[in-house]
Amino acid sequence: MASGGFEKVFHYAKSISNEANFGYLNTHLNVFDDTEVELHWRPCNLPNVFANNRLQRWIADNESEIYNSKYVLPGYVTIITPSVRFNRIFILLHAYKHMFDEGLGMRHLMDLYFVYMAELPSVPDRKEFKELTKDFGVAKFTRAIMWILNEVFRMPSSYIMIEPDEKYGRIILDKVIAGGNFGHYESAVKKLSRNIHIQALLTRVQHNWDMLMAFPSEFLWSPLWLAYHFFWKRFIKK
Repeated sequence: MASGGFEKVFHYAKSISNEANFGYLNTHLNVFDDTEVELHWRPCNLPNVFANNRLQRWIADNESEIYNSKYVLPGYVTIITPSVRFNRIFILLHAYKHMFDEGLGMRHLMDLYFVYMAELPSVPDRKEFKELTKDFGVAKFTRAIMWILNEVFRMPSSYIMIEPDEKYGRIILDKVIAGGNFGHYESAVKKLSRNIHIQALLTRVQHNWDMLMAFPSEFLWSPLWLAYHFFWKRFIKK
């Protein structure tokens, strides 16, 4: 993650690699033959454009928590990492993106477990977290995730950020088990990697079809976001 905003970071990326393939969040830099490099100018986004506007404002208001938080690794090596407060939201939205995009796997859920276990939340922490999940339109998804973390990973209730929901938790867990990590065993997700434009939109709808009744907003906004991103990218290229 680099500071400075899209235009500054994007132009820097192009100065390194003219073949940089970019999207709304990041670019893939072709600088090493054997290592993939991603340079982010935004940490995450949401398909609902109204919720995404609220999210991007919140990220801008809390940017210091991305770059000014440090963690000491074994061997006394210090790295920069987002604060626990910021990471609770970021890792949740990262999982949300995978759920309705490339496929959510157990390794993503384990990432969530370790992030939420990093620090015991206070009452104000839980209150703010609950309000943010409502503002970003992911409250139902969050309650489902909390049920999975408690039921499957045995995360203690003292670390649960919002009341769990077993009904929707089981729906998501069933899809995770059926699809595998990154939706490896789901044919619709496999097609996403090789199809473009209208085909990609149709396969995305196929991937999310069984989630329509449980998560109607996510199902409806996903193809709209793809269309928006398509035209946004062409506008930027000009």
